[in-house]
Amino acid sequence: MNESEYIYCTRCGAPMKREARYCMKCGNLNYDHPDNQKMKEFAPKQEKTYEIGSGKITANTSFTANSMEHATNTGNKQVFLTVNVLWFLLTYGLSVVLGILHIINFSAVFFIFLILSLFNIYIIPLEIINMKANKPWWGALVPIYNIALLTEIAFGKMIYFLFYFIPVVNMFFLLVALYQLGKRFNKNPILTMLFNIFMLPIIAFGTSLYNGINYVDLKDKDAVEKEFKMRRGLLYCILLFFIVGLGGFIYCNITSVDTLLDGASDEIFVQNAKIIVNKVKKNISKGNFTCSEETSLTPNSIHYFVFDNVEDEFGIPSFSDRSLSAYVKVFNNSGTLEYFISITDGERGFSEIKDDTLDSTKLGAFKELPSVDKSKECFLE
Repeated sequence: MNESEYIYCTRCGAPMKREARYCMKCGNLNYDHPDNQKMKEFAPKQEKTYEIGSGKITANTSFTANSMEHATNTGNKQVFLTVNVLWFLLTYGLSVVLGILHIINFSAVFFIFLILSLFNIYIIPLEIINMKANKPWWGALVPIYNIALLTEIAFGKMIYFLFYFIPVVNMFFLLVALYQLGKRFNKNPILTMLFNIFMLPIIAFGTSLYNGINYVDLKDKDAVEKEFKMRRGLLYCILLFFIVGLGGFIYCNITSVDTLLDGASDEIFVQNAKIIVNKVKKNISKGNFTCSEETSLTPNSIHYFVFDNVEDEFGIPSFSDRSLSAYVKVFNNSGTLEYFISITDGERGFSEIKDDTLDSTKLGAFKELPSVDKSKECFLE
């Protein structure tokens, strides 16, 4: 019996010869055996079966045993694991050292963690997919050659790789290749084609098999389980570094986010101040106002337009839990009206800033509006 004719028991996962009628370990029938075909219809629909490569017992309605063949062209899998572990130590470790030495700040360190994790979650699955299809894992690291290998895995022939060099056609060629890749690994081909950034890791780190075949070291009866645990270990490392990077980056930039939000509210302060002044100007130009003094807005006079609740009076949306109050001082400078705005939310604001010089740099601590001379107060109609 050739080693390549061994299969797995679908119930307990024990290796067994393809010609065997039942598993010597648990007695489970091999329903692919010609003499057992008639028994297949009597098999329980939800028998507890072994999920190949996962180490789990799950409910499974499929009783087809997956082939186990000798991995002859994957490259040394221990070298694969060693290279990737060293890559993790070198890249992630170097970024931490740069942070400790203050060559870069820790916000940059965590950002590098994020970028490296996104790179690894793409390139390492390609290496694993190569091994699952009995192709050299290192081929995923070689430009152009990695596309050639993907072509051979997807279509069964590398000659189709020539389409990659035809402009425009190459874009459609890659989509079709990804579609075929999904079919080869028994995954939804459309999802694999459109969302390959998610599907490639699922194919690589999951239990999907290339054409239903496990390419493993047949001399090691636990090879499938060991390889499954190795792949999951790499996945957990990538996810751990991604979570650390994301959490650290957010934490390091909380102050920056607050500053950004403060900057946005500063601009809103300026906009609101301009809205108030412009409305006062518009109403004065139309004569839609009244003042306490009969000689309103006479030359060299000063008058005030006071607004206790800016949001309600002007329909201005609030940007904090504190309401705005404001007044506009109008100074008649020998016939020329000049406008000065004061506005506060109870903590900061503008204090009599001329309307044509309004900008966020003039914002300061300004807790409450000073009292104004009631005899000089005016009202919009």
